[in-house]
This record gives sequence, C-alpha cells and structure tokens, in this order.
Amino acid sequence: MEVVSTYMEAGERERFADETECFLALRLNVEAFDTAYQRYQSQQDHGDDDDDSEIRQWTLREMKSLKLNNRVVMKKCIESARSVKSSAQLVDILVSQLGFASIKETNVFAKRLFNKVSKCHEDQTDPRECKAKVNNSQNTELLRSLGAIDSEGNLTSLGQKMSALEVEPKMGKMLMSSERLGCSEEIITISAMILAKVDAHKEEIARSDHISMLVAYESWQENNFSKKWCIENGVKFSRMENAKSIRQKLERDFENLRIKIYSRRNDVASIKKCITEGYFDCCYKFQSDGSYKSIKAPFTSKTIHPSSTVYDHIPMYVVHSDTCTRWMREVTEVPPSLLSRMAPLYDLQINMPRSIGRSPI
Repeated sequence: MEVVSTYMEAGERERFADETECFLALRLNVEAFDTAYQRYQSQQDHGDDDDDSEIRQWTLREMKSLKLNNRVVMKKCIESARSVKSSAQLVDILVSQLGFASIKETNVFAKRLFNKVSKCHEDQTDPRECKAKVNNSQNTELLRSLGAIDSEGNLTSLGQKMSALEVEPKMGKMLMSSERLGCSEEIITISAMILAKVDAHKEEIARSDHISMLVAYESWQENNFSKKWCIENGVKFSRMENAKSIRQKLERDFENLRIKIYSRRNDVASIKKCITEGYFDCCYKFQSDGSYKSIKAPFTSKTIHPSSTVYDHIPMYVVHSDTCTRWMREVTEVPPSLLSRMAPLYDLQINMPRSIGRSPI
C-alpha cells in the first residue's frame, strides 16, 4: 500500500487507506465466518453436550458392527430411543423404518441404546426445573413461617384473609398484623406507597423510610392531594395518585373481610413491629465491611442505598421491603429487643458478633 500511495495525491492516499482497511476488515469477517461455520459443523457432527457426544460415538461403533455406517441413521436411532417408552418399540422402528435386520444383534443394540439414553435423561436435570423446585420449597417454607399454610400445606384462616388482599404474602402478613396491633390505617398507607413505588422518603423520621413514606402521604393529603405539592417535594404526581387508588382498594378489602381499621399514629413501635412481622426474612445485621448480612438463612449480604433516609445513621439491625438484589432502599431500623422476641418464632440468628464502622462504597 505504501508503494502505491507514493504516486497519489494526499487526499487520494487517505481514501485509498480507508478502502484498504474496509477490505481487510471484510476479509477478516469472512475468515471469522468460515471458522464459526466449521465449529458449527463440528458441533452438529459430534454434539454440544459431552454425554450426547458419548452416545453418538457409541452408537456409531455399534452400528459398524452391524454393517451400518450412516450418521443420518445414527441420529434417527438416538431420536427414536428418546421418543419411545420401551426397547421393544425401538426394535420395531429400527427394523421397519431404519433398515436394521431382524436379528438378535439388533435386539441387543436396541436394548443397550434405550438404556443408555434413559440413564442420560435421568442424570441430566433441567436447571430451570431444579430452580423451580428450590423456589417452590422456599415459598412453601415462607408461607408456613408467615402462618398462611399449615404443616399439610392447607390455607389457614389467616392465609385465606391474606390471599383475599391480592398482595404478596409478606405484605399480606404485615397488613393482617396491623389488625392485632391497632395501626391498620398507617400500615395500609405504607403498603399503598410501597406498591405504587413512590420515591417519597426524603426526610428522616424515626429512622424509617416506611414512616417517612407515611408522613409524605399524610402531608399530600393535608394539601388536598395537589399536584403542586408533588412538584415542590420532587415526587411524581402519577405515582401518588396510584398510591391513593391502591389505598382505597385496600380499605375496601378490609371492609369486605369485616376488619375494622384503627389508627395509632404516634405508636412507632407498633408500626415497626408490623413491618418486621411481615418482612422478617428481610432482616439484616450490620457488618464490619459496611454491608448488611441477613439474620435468616441463606444469609445473603446487601448494602443500604445512599438514597435511604437511614443511610447515615448506620443502624445495627434493619428490615427492608424492596426486591432489589444488591441494595436496600426501603429500610426501617429494628430494635434488637423486638428481634430477640421474634427470633424463636422465625428462626432468626441474631447472636452474631457486633460490628462497627462503615467502609466507603
């Protein structure tokens, strides 16, 4: 390219260089495609999975001993072995459709192939099925801990009320606990704010984002649910409207269940207890590295999000209601005395070494 470019003007040299680069890039792409296609062909011949490749190789060896050496027939043999329910059915397919001789060796080959494919199928567990079983087991254990189902898996009277609310089980438990503790009005408001995903916890109140949400809604209500209030406080009006409609629905649900709605606005301890009873599996303890570790199995670790009003206070124990895998955004500080009383009921591990200090994030 350098030799050719010496006989060109400056502008032509740049254009020629660009075109050459395009050609080289195109050539590299073609070579990359060829390599990828060869790899694909190899995978088609030998199989992506190690177990599948082993079955293919074994089938080819056995077919050669039967004077058959055809990869297409080999693939159809394996597919047939996976589709039938017995080796006898496989023999019928091999003889009638795939050209195998009706001899003793064919029967032995069919039986061994059927057993190999069946064993491989038993050994291979679909990760999605495995995960679903684990999730079902965890969900059952959670419902049992919440008191929604009994030891036989039947809905309890509490579970029937929780299901009638049409919210997630943990929130349903929180709402039902509010009936016993006499703070239903406050918990209904908090639940509505959580469901509407309102980012309204701006001011730290009682070291609880949930109570901050409650105060924000009450302030909006005192201002006649105005849009101006939302603009001044940096809250989305549409989400506050959604929270209002959700709250009205929850009130109707309580009326349908014949549950009286009481208010204990100044009883912060009862409000925190309701939240903790519902989200007991989301209780965390502060660690020396600045993170928080769950006090209930499987003992995962999370960090309080800087947007939380309790972030700067570094509480020892917290409970959160959001579903983020890494951060805790809707956080409430929990008194250790409350967790001590709840630990035997919910299998909480609160007797861990005390940690202090926060490392930078």
